[in-house]
Amino acid sequence: MRSTTLVTVTYADRIGYLRELLRRAFEIEGVNRAIVVSNASTSDLNVIENEWGSKLRVVRLSSNSGSANGYSVGIEAALADNAEFIWLMDDDNAPRQGA
Repeated sequence: MRSTTLVTVTYADRIGYLRELLRRAFEIEGVNRAIVVSNASTSDLNVIENEWGSKLRVVRLSSNSGSANGYSVGIEAALADNAEFIWLMDDDNAPRQGA
């Protein structure tokens, strides 16, 4: 069985999008772990950390450094956590079953 880590980047107040992405990734697609890079998000990301527990890691950046840097930070974090497969997805997308 494959082990997949989702990496996404969020900013501003996009917790609604992020919640749906994580729900679908974990519950529908069987993603094992997620790394959320906060590009100085104004959302209370502690809420989603509490919802998903050890399946989720939030990496907080002090300023919005853009999506390319955010994904670079997220990929590095996933590799440091020994991710087998890494799935990059924007926070306002959500996978459909079978994706």
